[in-house]
Amino acid sequence: MEIDVLLQNVVIAAFACVGLIEVVKNFLKTEKKWIFSLIMIPLSVACYFACVCLPGWVIGGVLTVGVTQLCYQTIVQTFQAVVKMIGNKAAGVAGNIGGKDEEKDI
Repeated sequence: MEIDVLLQNVVIAAFACVGLIEVVKNFLKTEKKWIFSLIMIPLSVACYFACVCLPGWVIGGVLTVGVTQLCYQTIVQTFQAVVKMIGNKAAGVAGNIGGKDEEKDI
């Protein structure tokens, strides 16, 4: 196998594995983070196997699930946090404006 094909398969399998680990974290709530490291080992091998030995639609499906999870965390949750932060600042500014006016009246 040529090195460029090997690296391509490794990167594809890694993205699939990381995304699947994030999906598993949604279902498996634990304080013991080392469990996810243990899960990652066989999952990495399985993703690479899927990339090399199984039909393209298998790793394509796995990769789609993984990338969807990663994109959700990166794009949607970040956007929600920014909107919430802007809303909190706007509420704080409105609260401070009202508070300053009341202090002047006293």
